Amino acid sequence: MIYKSHRMKKLEFYLNIERVLNNKYPKSEQVKVRENTPKILLIDNIKNLPILITQRHIKSRIYGLKEAKKINLPTKNINYHGLGKELFYRIINNLDKPKAIYKKDNNNYIIVTNFKDLNNKQIIIPFLINGKGVYKNKYIEENQIKSIYGRNNLEKYLTVNNFKKIY
Repeated sequence: MIYKSHRMKKLEFYLNIERVLNNKYPKSEQVKVRENTPKILLIDNIKNLPILITQRHIKSRIYGLKEAKKINLPTKNINYHGLGKELFYRIINNLDKPKAIYKKDNNNYIIVTNFKDLNNKQIIIPFLINGKGVYKNKYIEENQIKSIYGRNNLEKYLTVNNFKKIY
């Protein structure tokens, strides 16, 4: 029964991503990526909260700039990464198996994934821990995916920004 419930939540997530991409998801709400924070992140006393992501971040991670322009999405001050749906799903589905986890402070973490983007850059996921987000018309406590993208010079970025490896 637990397995079936997990499959249903995963299906709901996929359907919600499709709704976002087709502009059929409630505009003011974030999308729940997972019910719980990955166990691997709980090693640093992070609360086990749902993980949310904004609709803008979903679109700007999945679509590339050309696609965004073609479907009339705003492009000013937005970075489109063109990961595509399949890679986006694979990254989300593998949150429990990161390559590394870095901590900047009590609220900012980076998960280094086992994936690379089309330009062979290591894909990272900046996380905001213990935030509040809008889900089903109410504010809830959340751990939020701030972004997903391939990063140039990852080691230098982590060092310059004072991230410390915790996993």
